[in-house]
Amino acid sequence: MIAALVVVGRPDLRIDDAYITLHNARTLLAGGADPAYAGSTALTGATSAVHLLAIAGLVLLLPLETANDLVGLLAILLYVAGLDRMAVQAGCSRVVLICLGLLAGYQTLHLVNGLETGLAAAAIAWSLVLRDARWLPVLCGTLPFLRPELALLALPLLVRQCWLVRGAPSQVLRITALAAAAAIPWVAFSWMMTGSLVPATGGAKIAFFAEAPLPLADKLMIASSAILHSALLIVAIGGIGLWRRRAGWCGAIFLLAWLGSATWVFPGGLSHNYCRYLAEAVPVLLFGAAGLLTAERRRVACVAVLCLVGLQARTLQAA
Repeated sequence: MIAALVVVGRPDLRIDDAYITLHNARTLLAGGADPAYAGSTALTGATSAVHLLAIAGLVLLLPLETANDLVGLLAILLYVAGLDRMAVQAGCSRVVLICLGLLAGYQTLHLVNGLETGLAAAAIAWSLVLRDARWLPVLCGTLPFLRPELALLALPLLVRQCWLVRGAPSQVLRITALAAAAAIPWVAFSWMMTGSLVPATGGAKIAFFAEAPLPLADKLMIASSAILHSALLIVAIGGIGLWRRRAGWCGAIFLLAWLGSATWVFPGGLSHNYCRYLAEAVPVLLFGAAGLLTAERRRVACVAVLCLVGLQARTLQAA
């Protein structure tokens, strides 16, 4: 809740990309074409169509900056609610898991950066919480348009649901249809605005920084350095716990595929903006950690939180 209050009270945004989102929301409401840049539209430079539309929708009722703050606040509350439900399912301390989710690494800063990071964290948490839910395919169909790499989580979750009902073709068809129905409006929106099915922001950064040709050893060193400086090692034990949770392997595949591909084409990006992209690993690792931080291990969990608070004080001081 402290992080949520910071959203409303902060004087400005810490990352310049957040101002791009505000500009795009204003452009969308003005008709979609950007008069300042020939050939640009409201989705030019935007990574998350879901986040952009959420802000633009609220701008119909609120000032632009207030709408952005409210989306950020709602994202934090959804994230906390997802962590709370995750803790209840696993039988671990709700306070401990929520503290870990809000304080690990630079997570507090990421949640109030004015971008889609908070929404992405909330969506990841709820996709794992709702792993067996009837309407999970709707969330999975939306995930790639919240952030493109979340397709690497949506796909294994959908495959798992289809596998569980493999003896009922009608149920497999229903799962596929729901995911497609959720995705199609976003695909149409992206195609109409940009002529592409996926945002061009990732490709632009890969081309600009040109790290793909680097030797593999250099890429691994850069990625390892980013992970170390993210201060997330305290929740890394959750990676072990993933293999003990139902659908935990889906989270493991997401982490391996996403970090592997990022290391291969753009390892330096993992350290950008206080290691912002690594924020998506936190709810996945906590899903695994929740199974390890059960009641009988509460003393260990409390020690972990105390260590985390000490590390977080140093992290925020460095930021």
